[in-house]
Amino acid sequence: MELFGRERECAVLDGLLSSAREGRSATLVIRGGPGIGKTALIDYAVGAASDFLIVRFTGVESERQLGFAALHRLLTPILHQIERLPAPQRDALNSALGLASGPPANGFLVGLGVISLAATAAKARERLLCVIDDAQWIDSESIEALAFWGRRLNAEGIALIFGERDGVDTASPLGGLPVLEVQGLADDQARALLDSESEVSLDRQVADRAVAHAGGNPLALVELVNGLSADQLLGAATLPELLPVGLLLEEHFSRWVRSLPVETQIFLLLVAADPSGDWALLMRAASVLGVDREAADRAESDGLLTLNPRVAFRHPLIRSAVYSKARPADRRAVHRALAVATDVERDADRRAWHLAGAAVGTDEDVASTLEGCAERAGGRGGHAAQAAFMSRSAELTPDPECAAQRRVVAAGAALAAGSPRQAHTLVALARPDLVDMAARAKGDRIVGRGWMLVGRPGIAAPILLSAAGALLPADPLLGRQTLLEGLEASFLAGSVDAAGPDTATALDIVGRQPGKGGISDRLLDAFAAYVTSGYVTAVPFLRDAIEAIGDEAVPAGQRSRWTALASIAAQALWDQDAHYELMTGLAHLAADQGALGWLCLAWQGCAVSETWAGRFGAAETYFAQAADVNAAAGGHAMPLDMDLILMASQGHDATTRARAGFVLTSAAEQGMGAGAILAHHALMTLDLGQGRYGDALEHASVVFEADPVATGNLVLADMVEAAVRSGDTDAAQRAMGRLGERATASGTDWALGVSARSQALLAGDVGEALYRDAIDLLEPTRLGVESARTHLLYGEWLRRQKRRTDARDELRIAEDMLEAMGAEAFAKRARDELLATGERARKRTVETSNDLTPQETHVAQLAASGDSNPEIAAQLYISVSTVEYHLRKVFRKLSVSSRRQLKGALAHAGVGASMADVDR
Repeated sequence: MELFGRERECAVLDGLLSSAREGRSATLVIRGGPGIGKTALIDYAVGAASDFLIVRFTGVESERQLGFAALHRLLTPILHQIERLPAPQRDALNSALGLASGPPANGFLVGLGVISLAATAAKARERLLCVIDDAQWIDSESIEALAFWGRRLNAEGIALIFGERDGVDTASPLGGLPVLEVQGLADDQARALLDSESEVSLDRQVADRAVAHAGGNPLALVELVNGLSADQLLGAATLPELLPVGLLLEEHFSRWVRSLPVETQIFLLLVAADPSGDWALLMRAASVLGVDREAADRAESDGLLTLNPRVAFRHPLIRSAVYSKARPADRRAVHRALAVATDVERDADRRAWHLAGAAVGTDEDVASTLEGCAERAGGRGGHAAQAAFMSRSAELTPDPECAAQRRVVAAGAALAAGSPRQAHTLVALARPDLVDMAARAKGDRIVGRGWMLVGRPGIAAPILLSAAGALLPADPLLGRQTLLEGLEASFLAGSVDAAGPDTATALDIVGRQPGKGGISDRLLDAFAAYVTSGYVTAVPFLRDAIEAIGDEAVPAGQRSRWTALASIAAQALWDQDAHYELMTGLAHLAADQGALGWLCLAWQGCAVSETWAGRFGAAETYFAQAADVNAAAGGHAMPLDMDLILMASQGHDATTRARAGFVLTSAAEQGMGAGAILAHHALMTLDLGQGRYGDALEHASVVFEADPVATGNLVLADMVEAAVRSGDTDAAQRAMGRLGERATASGTDWALGVSARSQALLAGDVGEALYRDAIDLLEPTRLGVESARTHLLYGEWLRRQKRRTDARDELRIAEDMLEAMGAEAFAKRARDELLATGERARKRTVETSNDLTPQETHVAQLAASGDSNPEIAAQLYISVSTVEYHLRKVFRKLSVSSRRQLKGALAHAGVGASMADVDR
């Protein structure tokens, strides 16, 4: 196939195919305006891939509301291999595609199933080319799964190409994937295309005018040649005023269609209204309308349709022109005929959508049918389809209140599909007809949760708390859950106003109506006690909530939903062991469920635990894995810049300050007070390491005044240190007063250890016993950083007591620990103190290092722990081929030849066991 002026684009496609032939996978989005040549480039790639298994699909706007419809049609050629998939992926795909009954499909498990299915197909034929044209019209469930697949391709021998029209209003799920932007042809190439398409020699002025008006659009130029007479091409007759370019191409095709016999127009409209391309179905519908085979033949002979192997338009713009320019009455008639022709047993959803397309005014029978379709879609995990069916059902519902209630249900489905803006719009449409206060509160709850989804907890919190107050009397179970969601939003916003009327009323009702003892009930009781009665009263409730979430009898979905909130309770209690167990447990659970948002959060939590332990390399690996999963999920899962504390602990001055400044600005704009607190906490840690105690105290004071549930306690000992070193006795006493009371109530070694250390700082010359107590309490724990810093402070105290020999012992311990973990600023403090004792600076040894990437490290750790390649692939959301690819690189880099040698090689390279391995 000759393409004029597309040498660069063809070279990119050739490179994509070459990579796949060598076993490396790649994804490419071909993006451009209507008629610019995207489909021609896709045709070129298909023509150049004769040695590939080829799977091809074109999205159609009228099918956009049918959840997983595109995925079903795309995967049909390779679905026979579905039984080879691991059970969770197989079950998710079967449920999503309606091939078997089962629980609602998780979208990311569906995506992982696509990864495994495609990798299996590629391995059978060595390589696979999958092309999806007009991706902007694919249903959201399918495109999310396909985008997820595209982001996880690596070493399977797969080339994945999307064609997508630019200028679409909504954000593309394909964002972040490599893009090939297709521009118009240069003038000389446009003239060459005109010459190749014309059977006569074009008049120069005709060619110049065509090239100037078409703006390099290839389809416009081709249609020009096809639409002009020989006299016009030769310059002997007048040209039309408007040539077919850009959006005018649809009008050009529309005029063409209107010139055809009525029966042919009707058949074209049938094909436009039902994208299945099923000849038998289309002919059944045509017979209902009295249209015969000749109408189809005429459309084919005119070059608008191809009838084999399936009925399809020559170009997607023809379909758009046919459907959008048709009379509404004709569209309704066509949908009615298609509904009659569609098998109610085999394709009930598509039949219902055609019935809706044929409806005039309101129709409760059709509305009820659509409601049933919505329930089935939700049962398969097709939440976007559920929202579309239920929204259309509401439009056809004659009773205003019933219609409003259906819109609220549609809004909930839209929110589950990740479309908060659509959810907010549906609730706004429903609100005037929601008479019942509880019904209005349910709508408000959806609005509040929508604001949470887009990272605006400051807006979400008052909406959720108000909704909770309205729901509690009528629906205590939903009211309590909404109140807990409101408190969670308040924690992220940075404050909880317990005296506010909505919060106070809701908490009062909760106090008089205790829950039934589930996880959310116990968490609510704990945080309600914290907000209303203070920390000391809340401690036993916090412990009870943490214990409850570890109960294996609790449903997995409940544990996933509330573990993150329970981890806040663990931090409030200074309970590193509970935090560690909660985060590793959530990581395993989220990986099994395909819940990438929770997996991202869990790995960030694991990284935080590793940071506390002083295992900074492991923390970096977990943060990198969280970022990788976040990218796979489309960039929506990262809640906070939690690696700021790690960067500050490592002493990265410029990077930490720049990132913290950005977080502070973003937090102010979004009402994310927890982000601002995190930034101040990180800056306090950085300044403490550098000995900038006055600055550290300023940042600590901000956190102290906010007193956030998650980190308010963790900053108290640091505030005492900063205040003592700054000479601010009042600030030190205030922090110590809160720390002493809360540490005693908590009773963990972490709490008591930092409390003893803080008391030692305040005790001055008589603090030695307290330093020793702090060391004894902290040393057996996983809290490497706190233990090392306690040795540092004790060594500094000993030097000031003129006990240089004793000071050197403590300072050497501190320096060795801090240097080994990579806490450069604090290690420098220890070295400076050692020099002040008269000890010479030691020559620093070069640490063992390796050049494994974070994902290679994680794959190697899991392999060393005994996981099989399929198990590793499932945990990391990659294909088995990619696991094999990473292990080959790991073996080469570490100079090992078997999995049995991995653990020792990793330890020698300075890579410890993962937290998951330690847990085993």
